[in-house]
Amino acid sequence: MTLTAASVTEPAAQAAARITVPSVAVTVAPNPVTVPLGEETQVTATVIGDPTDSGVTWVLMGCADALLDGGCSQPLECTSCGTISNAESASGIPISYTAPASWPPGYLTLTATSVANPLASTVVLVHWPHPRIVKFE
Repeated sequence: MTLTAASVTEPAAQAAARITVPSVAVTVAPNPVTVPLGEETQVTATVIGDPTDSGVTWVLMGCADALLDGGCSQPLECTSCGTISNAESASGIPISYTAPASWPPGYLTLTATSVANPLASTVVLVHWPHPRIVKFE
């Protein structure tokens, strides 16, 4: 695929760049992940177009500011973000995520990255259901 940019004020001034779209894609289900504190849920990554069937690596990371697309611009090391059962899995084989017993700081992301093509990954936001707040007057 070729992307061409042209100047609005000088139409003759333009540049083109060839863009190669990775043939490998990663999807994660569920997306987003919702799990009550202290409980476990299954998360599955599916790799599309991986000729080597190498699967994915998983990274659990804290985040100071979750972005609308599920990404994170300020990743944090988080020792209280819960645990994942495996750092790698085959395509279509679920891993387990166990939520922490108490609210961790900030947000939490779980990233599945293709082993065959590290440019192909999916970041999902992990949610914890909020307890219902009841106000008595």
